[in-house]
Amino acid sequence: MMTLILGVDQTGDGLMRSILSVPIVGSLLLAACGWAAAADSQKLLVPAPRKVQWSSEEPLSLAGKSVAIVVGAKATDPEKYAARRLAEQVEKRFGLKWQIVSEDSWPGDANVAILLGQRSTHRRLDKLCRESNIDLSEDSPGFDGYVIEMFKDDGRDVVMVGGCNPRGVIYGQDTLFQLIGGSKDRLALARASIFDRPTIPWRGRPQTQVAHYLRPGELDLLVASRVNFIDLRNGTYAYEGGDELEKELITEVIREAHRRGMIVYGTVNTGIPRDRQDAVMGTFREMIALGVDGLWISFDDKGPGEDPTGMTARVLELGRQHNMTGSLIAITPPKGAYQEVLHKFNRDVMAVAGMEKALWFWTALPNQQNAADAASIGMRCRPSWWHNWPRIEIAPLHHPVPAMVKGWHGPDDEILATLANTCEAVMPWGGNQLPQWYVAPISGWWGWNPAGHRFSDVRSRIYGTVFGPGLVEKMHAFEDALTQLQALLRHPFSRSSKWQPACPPRLRRIEERPAAAKLVARLETILTEIDKTAPQQTLLDGRQLEEQYLQPIRDELDSNKASIELSFPEYWWPDHQRKVLTAIHDRQLSEADKLIASVHDRLTKEAAEVGGRLPGFKSIQEYVDFWTGRAKLNVEGWRKLLADRRKELDARLEDYAYCCAKVKEMTDGLSRPPLDWGTGRWERTHRVRATALPTEREQFGGNWLGGVYEVNGQRVAAFAASRREPCSEGEFCELSGRLQVTPCRRDRLALMIHLANVNKQAIGGHHVDYRWSDHRFVQVILDGKVVWEADVGPDRTNGEWFVVKIPPVPEDLQWLTVTLRVEDRLWTMNNYSLVLVGPIRLVELAEP
Repeated sequence: MMTLILGVDQTGDGLMRSILSVPIVGSLLLAACGWAAAADSQKLLVPAPRKVQWSSEEPLSLAGKSVAIVVGAKATDPEKYAARRLAEQVEKRFGLKWQIVSEDSWPGDANVAILLGQRSTHRRLDKLCRESNIDLSEDSPGFDGYVIEMFKDDGRDVVMVGGCNPRGVIYGQDTLFQLIGGSKDRLALARASIFDRPTIPWRGRPQTQVAHYLRPGELDLLVASRVNFIDLRNGTYAYEGGDELEKELITEVIREAHRRGMIVYGTVNTGIPRDRQDAVMGTFREMIALGVDGLWISFDDKGPGEDPTGMTARVLELGRQHNMTGSLIAITPPKGAYQEVLHKFNRDVMAVAGMEKALWFWTALPNQQNAADAASIGMRCRPSWWHNWPRIEIAPLHHPVPAMVKGWHGPDDEILATLANTCEAVMPWGGNQLPQWYVAPISGWWGWNPAGHRFSDVRSRIYGTVFGPGLVEKMHAFEDALTQLQALLRHPFSRSSKWQPACPPRLRRIEERPAAAKLVARLETILTEIDKTAPQQTLLDGRQLEEQYLQPIRDELDSNKASIELSFPEYWWPDHQRKVLTAIHDRQLSEADKLIASVHDRLTKEAAEVGGRLPGFKSIQEYVDFWTGRAKLNVEGWRKLLADRRKELDARLEDYAYCCAKVKEMTDGLSRPPLDWGTGRWERTHRVRATALPTEREQFGGNWLGGVYEVNGQRVAAFAASRREPCSEGEFCELSGRLQVTPCRRDRLALMIHLANVNKQAIGGHHVDYRWSDHRFVQVILDGKVVWEADVGPDRTNGEWFVVKIPPVPEDLQWLTVTLRVEDRLWTMNNYSLVLVGPIRLVELAEP
């Protein structure tokens, strides 16, 4: 027999010594993700263990053999849970019932014994560790760590799953289950020696409601996600001091969490006035009496309160009285401070004795710089990461598994790998629009081993758990094709308003209908197999699989199929509306009447068809009502609509002037155009040949409003987005006018444009200068051609001048049609924009 030792030590701390004593038969292959695998027994283990030694020896056959799961005589509740969980999954997946016995009832005639436990609770496991020189402790493999070894004992195969703490046993059995494969009649266990522990010690999944933890399969999912803490809160933020606690519910959640080895924090809002502090302390005491393990000091979006340092000191003192210190104290700083480590709030509260070792949850990435900043203000552990999951305003019925890059800061796999040694705890926030197997495992498995994290592997394990191992490749193909299909559709992100309805998903380009139909046909073929196979292979409860996964997938595909087949008014309405508004602006009212009447039946019919085929769309009735209302408008109705928009624009501008911007200061530079350049003998002056401002000939689509506005005695073109409505890509507003071209050098003409704009640059009290860059633009269009555009994401509160040279103007052309257009190119939420453009000057540029 040849002994070949090969392993990966990602920490560089010499921990390989614990497994070098185990002989391995055959050759090994080192895989790129940091673990080794033999070609014939390769298993995708997620999260990837730190060290794996695979044997090329034939997998251990379990077919027809008696298997016993052996727990220690002093087994803790989490160890017993680990045994039950392993037995339940084996029965669910393979239809086999494995007995669970105590070591005092050694399995007798069982062919295979699986020992689960700790050295302190399992005598036989401890004996194996001593005999084989396996260091299984809090030092090695370390916190939450485990070891898997395989032995021969008097003709019996023995598999040891040892944890350095009770949770480690649970995590070890989770990896062991991944080593089992085949079918009931051909069941086998891949032979491997595994040594593992997490890189990030604390991995959580707080929920907005305590009851969420008792949803079927929820806590088991969190365990599989390597989550080791949860918290109790009442709504988005926390319990308020003095809230009446649901004691029976909380007690049950704590009991079930403790059975699974999880830590439970009690979370109370501490951003309060001084006279509310006693109520806060009372609620914390109630939570301690109910059994929580730690205290979570929550300022969050509620703000710092009146005495944050005093409040924090009181909570810490209560914690010390109950041995809750260090990582059993967690904190969410308030707005502004939860994004910026060096914020004054963080400096002040960090100085409270005991906070230097607490878990500080910031939304900022826990990179090297932020870790250094935290240390500079006194922190004696690493920063913790509150990873905000993407907010989906109107979610698809089924959304493919999202990567962490979809959350705040957009961290991809490359960035995530660099955060391995700078993070003390990680938790995702949000994501309840998604099925939960698509949320908690993403950050939980990353946190276990950031260096070994591969999103494609994560997806594979999720698909294998939810739908079954035989459908992993099918699900990859299905979700990739669904992603391609959804990319061909324009999805609604804004809500319905009186100016635009939230349209169900529709084709971006009608020309792509054949390609979309081809994808639908492919998806339907794959879905037939998924529907047939998943109920037999899933590890989930059948009802959960059906209601949370399969039915939403069917509904999404049905909805997408209808979306590509339907004719939506949005495909042709913009051109029609432009003609109607042009006729009204030109006072050709009879022409406008004819145009309106010509589409009445078509508009009514299409709206009804969309409503009939997409009844599950959230805003479908509002959508049908909007277009039915547009069909009923006559000329007078359209004229009233334009008048209403003008009134609303005035109200918006007053609102902006009061809440967001000093509008008068935005136009201060209008009287100082940059006509002169150079100095002394080189000084030249540009000649203004014409000045014009667009007139009230508004064209629009969506929530932007536009019109002429007078400020400081000067008239400007004003465009205002709603301060309270999300906006979808493609929403726009236009104003048009004319510039007269007088005798001049027509090859040296330029436009002088004064642009002033403001946006909502703050998020959570934190200022971000270029938060909305690339989202919204303003254009100048001359005779149908765009000659200039500017991104109105960057703030120009004090205005900025632009000089734009234009193509030579033909000698016989006397008038130029000038159109100002603002538009959304990406969807925005919780943003507002005010854009002011002064009178446009046509200038003849001076000779060089």
